[in-house]
Amino acid sequence: MNVMEELGGTEKIEVWRGVARKLRENFDQFFWNGKHYVRTLSASSLKPDLTPDLSLLGLAVPYKFVEPTSTRMKTTVEWLEKELRHKGGVYRYKKDKYLGGNFWTVATLWLALYKAELGRKEEAEELAEWCIAHSNKLGLMPEQVHRRKGVPLSATPLGWSHAFYIMLMRKLEGGSL
Repeated sequence: MNVMEELGGTEKIEVWRGVARKLRENFDQFFWNGKHYVRTLSASSLKPDLTPDLSLLGLAVPYKFVEPTSTRMKTTVEWLEKELRHKGGVYRYKKDKYLGGNFWTVATLWLALYKAELGRKEEAEELAEWCIAHSNKLGLMPEQVHRRKGVPLSATPLGWSHAFYIMLMRKLEGGSL
């Protein structure tokens, strides 16, 4: 049963399926800039926001709106890594100002999930090991890791990071997301 059926909105199912189909069919026209996917469009002008943002990984993992192995997704991830990966960790997005702009464990594990999805186990494990190495004394993963000091920062533990770590371990053990 789908959500529309559960909520009693079965008369709108075909309408929403049509909307979803149109979104999928036209996505690349608006969100592919010829080099990589973009994170958003201006509501008034449809001008793309070219800020590298790791949340673009969500297109492929875990949502699979875009095939993870597609050339366009791979190109986007290469761009994101070039712009956001540093010293083993991953920034959330370029010029992130929250608490001074630091590495995010959830972003690092999200990239690891993408690598695991592509079968690049060693790269995924390397990213996971970075997160473990930057956890606190109890082994709890923080929201962020200080960009210069390399110490846990902000919310600790962060449930989202731990959930991504569990998803990653399941994937590396041959499971699915």
